Amino acid sequence: MKYRVSVLLLVLGSALSAQASAHSVITPTTGTSGARHQSFSITAPTEGEVACVEYRLEVPPEWKNAGGQIDRVRRDPLWDVAVERDEDGWIKSITWSGAEAPDYSFVRFDLIVSLPKLTGLQQIKIWQTYADGSVVGWVEDRTGDKVARPAAGLTLTEAEER
Repeated sequence: MKYRVSVLLLVLGSALSAQASAHSVITPTTGTSGARHQSFSITAPTEGEVACVEYRLEVPPEWKNAGGQIDRVRRDPLWDVAVERDEDGWIKSITWSGAEAPDYSFVRFDLIVSLPKLTGLQQIKIWQTYADGSVVGWVEDRTGDKVARPAAGLTLTEAEER
């Protein structure tokens, strides 16, 4: 009986720690430098008992000069999409709002992206706004020690020669 209780507590503790460390991610987590029209998803869990009502993704500014661009955003009938562009028409950020993700759920937004001609870890900042007005930013440099709110990571590699 003690063994069963210990295993149950271990499993429950693992599940709770996974919830506590949940964060916004981009998948797949790798891509090829300069690849055109690649499909990616942003997955963002609600972090607590308050519904999430807005998600904002910021395109890394260094992508502009390296040819990186969000080509398309998949339409979700529940969420409004606002695209912020610079003076050249380059997409700087995308915001999803107008719906809500209740506590302990997640949302997934799909994008088609032309990747920049860069290599290495690309960090993509994502903010989540909750119904109580609080904002959680997944914006910290994920390569640091003990990072509490890491930015989403996408590793770009050179194309293989054929």
